Amino acid sequence: MVFLIFISFLPLVIFTISQKDVPKDAEVYALITVDNQEYKKITLSNHQGTDTIRYENEDGDYNIIEIKDETIRVIEASCRDQVDVLKGAISKPGETLLCLPHKLAIEIKTEQPEDTEEDEIIRPS
Repeated sequence: MVFLIFISFLPLVIFTISQKDVPKDAEVYALITVDNQEYKKITLSNHQGTDTIRYENEDGDYNIIEIKDETIRVIEASCRDQVDVLKGAISKPGETLLCLPHKLAIEIKTEQPEDTEEDEIIRPS
């Protein structure tokens, strides 16, 4: 019995360990896609305040997305199941929000800044 309880927590432990630490100079952003097409890219690094985005498809179905400080979440949706609304805010690379009825996905990603001239490797000629 104890073994089964221990095993049930194993995925949580593995997921926590496998999450990468985000370097301080990395840009964290949310990529919003609709039907596998990029809709918007929103920078979350150093974002302050609250902004909202309304996505609406040609059928009138909608999602209202809130960016608050360095987090993003769906605060309202016209779908029945409300899974994306109930999930809450996300902010860590690798986390996702999905609204399957509207084919909407929000994924947190990171991007390293371009190497500067100081970082370039100089090879002797």
